[in-house]
Amino acid sequence: MPPPSLLCRWDSEYFPIPPGAFARGANEKQGVSDNYAKKGGKKTHAELDFCSAWGNVLSSQEIESMKISIVSMMMAAVIGLMTTAQAELKVASVNMQELYKKYYKRFEAEKRLSELKASIDKDVAARQEKLQALMKAMQEIRKKDDPALTENARKAIQTEFQMKQNTAQAEEQEYKSFVQRKQMAFQEAQKSEILTILQEIQKIVEDAAAKVDCDLLIDSAAAAPPMGTKAFPYVKKNLDITPEILKILNASAPAGFDPDKPAGGISAAAVQ
Repeated sequence: MPPPSLLCRWDSEYFPIPPGAFARGANEKQGVSDNYAKKGGKKTHAELDFCSAWGNVLSSQEIESMKISIVSMMMAAVIGLMTTAQAELKVASVNMQELYKKYYKRFEAEKRLSELKASIDKDVAARQEKLQALMKAMQEIRKKDDPALTENARKAIQTEFQMKQNTAQAEEQEYKSFVQRKQMAFQEAQKSEILTILQEIQKIVEDAAAKVDCDLLIDSAAAAPPMGTKAFPYVKKNLDITPEILKILNASAPAGFDPDKPAGGISAAAVQ
C-alpha cells in the first residue's frame, strides 16, 4: 500500500493515488521511493515514470473521487486555520530583502568580491597582453617573407612563423581556460558570500521570533510566482519587526556604518 500522502497530477491537479490504482500500476512500473509522483512535465524523479504508467489505468469514477477528496482536504485546512486564529495566533512580519540590503556584512562581502574581481581582471588583462604580443610577433615574421629571398631563407621564416603560431594557439587555449576557471571561481566566491550572509540573517530572525514567542513569522517581501507579485499584498505595519532585527544584525558593525551611504560608509581598512 502506498504512503497516505502519495499524490499524482492529472490535468494540472493533484490527487491522492487510490490503493487499487497503485496496485495495478505497480505491476507496470516500479520505483516509487518518494512521497510524490507526477504525470507529465519534466521528470526529475524515478517515481514520475511510475505515475505515467498507472495514470492510464484510472477510471473516470476514480478521478472524480480524487477531486472530491481534494476539496475535502482543502475545507479541512480552512477549518483548521479558523480554529488556530480563534486561539489568538501570534503573527509578525519581517522584510528579508531589507535585512540583506542593510546588513553591514553585505557591504563587507561586496568589498571583498570587488577586490577579487579587480585581481582577476588584472590577471586576465596580463594574459591578453601576452597573447596580443604573440600575434604581433607573428605579423612581424610574416613581413620578413619575400619572394626575392632564397628558398632556404624563406623556409626558415616559415618555420619560425609556424613555431610562433603554435605557441600563440597554445596560449590562446590556455587564456580561454584561465578565464573560464576564474569566472567559475568568482561565481563560487559570490555564491558562498551570499549564502553565508543569508544563513546568518535566517538564524538571527529565527532566534528573535522565538524570544517573543512568535507563532508565525512571514516575509513581507516574499514574491509569488509566476508573476512575481507580493505573496502577502498587505501586512500591518505594527506587525513588522524588521527595525528590531536590523539593530541586532548591525550591533557589531564598524564605527560610522550607515546602510544609506555608498559602501555603507565602511572604509577598505575596516574590511577583513
